[in-house]
Amino acid sequence: MIILTLRHGVRLVAATAIATACLTSCIDEDLTQCGKNYTVDYTVRQLTDVPAILQRHLTTPAEQQLSAQLLAPLNRVFASTAADLDLSFFDSATGNVVQHEQHDINASHAQYTLYLKKLDYRNLALANAAAEPFVAVDGAASSSALTLSQTPSDTIDTHTHPLFTSRLDMTLDDQSQSYHADLYMQNCASCLVLDPGTNVVQSLSGYVDDMATEFSVSDSTYHFARHTVVRSTPVSAGGQYALYAASMPSPMAAQTYTSADGISQTATWRIGIVVRMAGRYTKTTLYVQEPLRAGELRIIKCKINNRGEVVPNLHNVGASVELDWKPGGDHNIDI
Repeated sequence: MIILTLRHGVRLVAATAIATACLTSCIDEDLTQCGKNYTVDYTVRQLTDVPAILQRHLTTPAEQQLSAQLLAPLNRVFASTAADLDLSFFDSATGNVVQHEQHDINASHAQYTLYLKKLDYRNLALANAAAEPFVAVDGAASSSALTLSQTPSDTIDTHTHPLFTSRLDMTLDDQSQSYHADLYMQNCASCLVLDPGTNVVQSLSGYVDDMATEFSVSDSTYHFARHTVVRSTPVSAGGQYALYAASMPSPMAAQTYTSADGISQTATWRIGIVVRMAGRYTKTTLYVQEPLRAGELRIIKCKINNRGEVVPNLHNVGASVELDWKPGGDHNIDI
């Protein structure tokens, strides 16, 4: 029997085949292999306070108008509740899956009472894996292979949900026990805030590059073997512009790039921005030295000058510019 209690007190009860099988096998047999009821409590831990971050960075009247437009979409990306919960219990000795559950919860907390036979388990939990359209679950049969994998494409749109995971080792004995698992966010977001001054911007688009495309849940490792750029979503208000993108995190170690103008730039990840002014396109690539970590919202403020160049306000963000850039064929960016 599995009992699920949501934060708001709703109780759902479902009989499971595995519980029935275990109970039947215990009749007239060695009771040491029989199961017990074990309670596992799951809690979403959202550590990012979006309103506080926007309030700290966007202070002028025009920026505050932009902040009001950014609040809703960024709050969705950094939500403190989960739409769904995916639970796998693996035999610690073999790494093979023993039991798998999927539930819609729409809450920040869920408690399960599960009937499990006596084993040492590694419990891996995923939240919002079903809700996020650009991420799939791979390798579900093995704890070492369980992976959140981004859609294998040259370009995808921004993530729309926070991806939460937890890892819990459970050593079960003959006594009923209770366990607790905290679910932490594994994707992140950046937001480029652009001040055009008196310049007239006809169109604006962008993307983030160099981010991870896979996350191994059991050992909490990000992988960068595939290359996918994440298209930014534009927002405008008060004469200001923003481009935000949610993705997996950047690498921790910087690497050296050679920009379009032949200059070496050091960065852990990059942002591409295309500005159209007076019928001409200018592409700026920003080279961000500081890593973008899981669960982080990074605000980077810039100005757009009279040639359409994006000039960052931070000293640890480099830039290269391609004037008279020709749209088309560069990461399929829609202008």
